[in-house]
Amino acid sequence: MARWVSALPKVRMNDSRRPIQAPGFKLEVVEEEVILFHPAHTTVIHTNRSGGLVWQLCDGKRSVEEIVGLLCQIYPDSASEIADDVERVLGDLTDGGAVQWL
Repeated sequence: MARWVSALPKVRMNDSRRPIQAPGFKLEVVEEEVILFHPAHTTVIHTNRSGGLVWQLCDGKRSVEEIVGLLCQIYPDSASEIADDVERVLGDLTDGGAVQWL
């Protein structure tokens, strides 16, 4: 089976682009899982609450670095892991079509 590989550049902490939620996506929480879906495109992305929070922070105004900084303030005990996690989540959400870049 062929695997789809994104042609988009990898998300980096010092990325000057700003992520924004793609139009039409909705967020639903089911127990501990977060589901992002686009009803018209039948696209579904499964993530956890942290991934859902990152998506909610994608407003087109905040940079990746600002999102990481905000999360480090909220979760200081996890600060050493947050940058890598945010980069990974944004990459997954971009690949799934739930995040666009300005």
